[in-house]
Amino acid sequence: MSAQVRPALRSDIPAIWNIYNTAVLNTTASYDLEPVSLDSRLTWFDHKQQAGWPVLVAELQGEVFGWAPSGRRRATRGR
Repeated sequence: MSAQVRPALRSDIPAIWNIYNTAVLNTTASYDLEPVSLDSRLTWFDHKQQAGWPVLVAELQGEVFGWAPSGRRRATRGR
């Protein structure tokens, strides 16, 4: 079976949040210095949707294992 790339749904945000916070804690892939809250990630997604910026997820056998946003970067501590 091969992976599928599709537009993210709001129900995908817990998986995106988990992937993101794992990267924050264990890599240099993010400029965030601390894990983000699930509420902040839901708000982020809602703003992306309202602005028309797509968020994509990669899924294999019903499990989200990757994601990619588009749009403007936001200013955060550490940037």
